[in-house]
Amino acid sequence: MQLLEKELLAAQSPEEVEMYLAIYREIVKQKLLINTVQHQQFMDRFQIIRQTSIWGIIISIGIGLIISRLSIPGLILIGLVFYDFVFDYHKFRKNHQYK
Repeated sequence: MQLLEKELLAAQSPEEVEMYLAIYREIVKQKLLINTVQHQQFMDRFQIIRQTSIWGIIISIGIGLIISRLSIPGLILIGLVFYDFVFDYHKFRKNHQYK
């Protein structure tokens, strides 16, 4: 970047300045794209961890209810977790089909 800025300052003609500005814009655009992709990957990982944690807590509560002889509410909670898992898996498969 610094070399490009030096070249831009040392440019002799308007065409040269325009060329260096176009290169500079492209580099900035690519850096922004890289940052956006990295942020999206972080958010995807965070979403997976959050969802898995919530599922674990709900399954634990469901098992606790089953152990304390409240089997119907416990089974309903565990069923909801599996329903949510199947729904997410179906959504994942739909978005990541091989073409």
